[in-house]
Amino acid sequence: MDAPPHPKASGPFKLITTKSLPDVMFAESAREGQLVTNTTETANRRMQFAVLQRTAMGPEATLTRLKAELRKLDDE
Repeated sequence: MDAPPHPKASGPFKLITTKSLPDVMFAESAREGQLVTNTTETANRRMQFAVLQRTAMGPEATLTRLKAELRKLDDE
């Protein structure tokens, strides 16, 4: 594949921001969720999210790629 390497997110997470409080993060795992208030860890995840956004394909390119992969499966 010609895609850039994945930035390896360790699982789903939500960054929660407000105008008056520090950012927090809710990290999910297979068994539970965890609210993270540590500002360093939250900042690291914000940077990781920025990398994910930068390396992600746009909606049209994603759809084209998925259709191509489905055609490959049909050909097998």
